[in-house]
Amino acid sequence: GKPKELSPKATIRSWFGYARPFDRHDWTVDRCGKTVRYIIDFYNGQPTPEAQMQGAVSMYMDVRPALDSFEAFIDRARMAMNECLPSQPKRR
Repeated sequence: GKPKELSPKATIRSWFGYARPFDRHDWTVDRCGKTVRYIIDFYNGQPTPEAQMQGAVSMYMDVRPALDSFEAFIDRARMAMNECLPSQPKRR
């Protein structure tokens, strides 16, 4: 991991008072023959009271394609649109 190296997104979020991730990983994934780099930021999560009593660990992972190609930019834009817009039922 790269715990001391913040991703650009984590850096910007930290400027606005959001928590910094406790770790970062860069992974490469083969997507149908094309190598795509992903950034994974690991944040401390909010465990439920039941999980706390059992000693469970809670974390949040922010996983996204690295912005190192035009295709990665399009993937990220699609992800943002899917998060912002309510899903529409498919027409038959």
